[in-house]
Amino acid sequence: MRHFFPVILVGIFLVVAVACCAPVPGHDPAAAVKALTIVPTRVTWCQDAGDGSDAGAESNHLRLMGFDTEDGRGERAILSKLSNYTKPLLTPRGDRVVFSNRQEQKIYAVNWDGSGLRPVTDGFALAVWEDPQNSNVWVYVGTTATNSMAMCRVRRHLLDQSSVSELVWDKTLVDIDNFQLSADGRAASGQFPWPDCGILEFAAGAAHKFGNGCWPSLAPDNSYRLWIFDGAHRNLTLFDYATGRRWVVNINRAPGIGGFEVYHPRWSSHPRFMTMTGPYTVGGRDNRIRGGGTGVEIFIGRFSADFQRVEQWVQVTHNTNADFFPDVWIAGGRAAGVKVPATTVAAAPVVVIATNRPPVARLVLMARPVELSRIPSPASIAPYRRALIVNLYDVERVAEGHYAEKQIMVAHWAIRDGRVLPTAARDKTKTYRLVLEPFDEHPELEGERLIMDSDEFRLPLYYEMER
Repeated sequence: MRHFFPVILVGIFLVVAVACCAPVPGHDPAAAVKALTIVPTRVTWCQDAGDGSDAGAESNHLRLMGFDTEDGRGERAILSKLSNYTKPLLTPRGDRVVFSNRQEQKIYAVNWDGSGLRPVTDGFALAVWEDPQNSNVWVYVGTTATNSMAMCRVRRHLLDQSSVSELVWDKTLVDIDNFQLSADGRAASGQFPWPDCGILEFAAGAAHKFGNGCWPSLAPDNSYRLWIFDGAHRNLTLFDYATGRRWVVNINRAPGIGGFEVYHPRWSSHPRFMTMTGPYTVGGRDNRIRGGGTGVEIFIGRFSADFQRVEQWVQVTHNTNADFFPDVWIAGGRAAGVKVPATTVAAAPVVVIATNRPPVARLVLMARPVELSRIPSPASIAPYRRALIVNLYDVERVAEGHYAEKQIMVAHWAIRDGRVLPTAARDKTKTYRLVLEPFDEHPELEGERLIMDSDEFRLPLYYEMER
């Protein structure tokens, strides 16, 4: 009888683990994913077995998870033992997962079926890349700088012979999200460090800054197409490295997100597909990412052929645990990527704002605030030191320009240099004279933290000019 109680506990644990990964009855996620990608697809991620707030994957209450459209198993644990599985990465052939353990500061590899778990080397795994010339698989490893979360240098190690390594980058600090390589291995996206985002050119030792933001990601082909995630955690700004053109793609209006913040955006192994997590609905509205929540799921989106929008989404996970740090492998993705001719990195122009653009359409109007976003504390938005808040106004009179709607969404500065500004608060009983320009006409704001409590997404967003 003395063994009976432990057996019951093990049984309860297994039932709970299975229940947490069970799909919605009557729904076939594998069929839905394959309807989007057409070909076999695998997804790996870390799942929070705690309260769902570990969006940074820093704790030891995580599971290493997997999903395969071909095995009929749905969501499953690759490694069910609770530990730290940070930033899991699928190898280019989709047969193994490489992950980092923050506490141990070690990198591990495991087969897709959960067998063959082994240490690779010390450090943090930033990327896995296969050399198209000789099929060698390399793990790009960061070494954490003293008194910093960033990496002071990056080396690459052969996955199957980690004693063989080469220095890749030591010109700047590099943050972990996202260091993602082009198909030819000559360049990578990076934060060097946050909030500076752009492309690292290895041979020249050059860091090309494209803007401020977070979670930059590089297309897995040779186009050097880049995105930067905005401070509102709602949009991607895409850059065409060959032409210098830039444009914004919204990602938080995907079905199932409801306009809330999203996180962990990352290009898949195929240039037409991306992944992300959301919706983030828990916690203070000044930083819902930290709140996480058991409703955070994994999504895959397919870009239109011209990359102007995400034309279709699918929700991969359906469970009662928070799911973070997804990586997606799509069969044939490498072949699709290398079909794009390699861009000459050194000849690619630096992205600049055109100086001959037509004048921005400015609005001057009288308006009264009717919905106020809560002003966050400077500590709650760290590591950001600046933030804008968005309020909803009733339009009383348009003094200059043209605006037909009865209400308007306006962003203005609330925090600068770590301090709340005297002009941050607005009074619902007062009417304000607002000098406005379209928010999208100010690309310098793309990486700034944007606090927006309203769900009035149909209205265009304007930026209040300095008084």
